[in-house]
Amino acid sequence: MFELPDEIKKLIKFCTEIDQKIDAEPVYGDVKELVLPNYVSIVESYGESPCIKLPPPMRELIKKDLYETIISRRSCRNFAPKPLPVGVVSTLLYLSMGCTGWLIGGYSLRRYPLRSTPTSGGLNGIDLYLINRFNGDALPNGFFYYDFVNHELKVLYKGDPTVTILKLFRDQSFVESAPLWILLILNLVRGVWKYKTEYYRLGLLDAGVLMEQIHLVATAMDLCSCLIGGLDKKAARVALGLEYWKIPVGAVAVGYKE
Repeated sequence: MFELPDEIKKLIKFCTEIDQKIDAEPVYGDVKELVLPNYVSIVESYGESPCIKLPPPMRELIKKDLYETIISRRSCRNFAPKPLPVGVVSTLLYLSMGCTGWLIGGYSLRRYPLRSTPTSGGLNGIDLYLINRFNGDALPNGFFYYDFVNHELKVLYKGDPTVTILKLFRDQSFVESAPLWILLILNLVRGVWKYKTEYYRLGLLDAGVLMEQIHLVATAMDLCSCLIGGLDKKAARVALGLEYWKIPVGAVAVGYKE
């Protein structure tokens, strides 16, 4: 049995201490019996921010079946520096995280939205923010929030995002060529009322599921995509104006292959 280096032991001890701290008793109950607290929003409103209504997803953009998609899935870093059409972005977002149905009476609401990816307690704790770098048809450069219920983008900022992208992903070799960056943000308010501190761990699991879904959908659409765990969280908070309870977890770069 080999001996672990002291530095590795310290890191492992730190991780296990965190794991013990987030162990809590959740609120059990049927989804139709529990009541969503009035301070929890299913999607962020962003007030009077202009929005871009996305077109319906297009089945014809899917180029591979499930078997071929899984077999051919690879992280791709060779992006062509050109924009993605809005129809491609719409299909990618809808199949990754779009509203695909409704649960009547879920969390005591008349209709509760169901997404194309599962989430802990169905609480939809992961939000998607987009950074678009190259002007496409009907999709300008800038930062956006994806409203999955209405399938639309809330415009947070219009302008060249290159400087921000360089701050967020400075260590990525393809930082200046990928046209679309999808950031996954964990909203703790959505789930701590039910799962207590355990929701931090569950939220990370939800983010992992969603990242893989985006990756597989991009593969099925014959797009180039790469999952990114290393991003500057402080820069992300500033760029997107995130409150302290919203945690940047990761990102997915998407584009056409070079």
